Amino acid sequence: ASATGTPRIPTQGSWRPLVLMVVFAPCKSMVLRGLRIELVGLMATRATMGYTPIFVVIFPVVGAVLAFGAWRSNRREIRAFSRGAPVLARITFRGADMSVTVNHRHPFKIVWEFQVGGRPYSGSFSTMQRGELGGIEQSEQLAVLYDPRDPSVNTLWIA
Repeated sequence: ASATGTPRIPTQGSWRPLVLMVVFAPCKSMVLRGLRIELVGLMATRATMGYTPIFVVIFPVVGAVLAFGAWRSNRREIRAFSRGAPVLARITFRGADMSVTVNHRHPFKIVWEFQVGGRPYSGSFSTMQRGELGGIEQSEQLAVLYDPRDPSVNTLWIA
């Protein structure tokens, strides 16, 4: 095929050039006699970039989707904190979160449960700094702020 994509009919003795490329010394690169072209059909095309465009597009798209998900999750929790309704929640678990390890340590996790309109909702909070909790880990109840539109979006309120 020509550089413009128009198919060519090969002549007898056509050869495809074989380029030996030396990246660190371009002056040493050589064009050698390569593979003989027997028949190149009328619809011959040449892919010059391979799968590179796919990776150039996929990785930023995946990154954008992950960033949007993190932004949305944080906005929901901030909305619960800034406009949320307070409720007392019962602590159902407190202790080390054995499913997570950070630098050979397990974060301290508190899981709570509360009811809104007769329906149970739950939430959790984990931290590596136990001192941040200010004695909350010993109490049986704690203050939680929840989004009135969606009580499953809730956050711990620490004064």
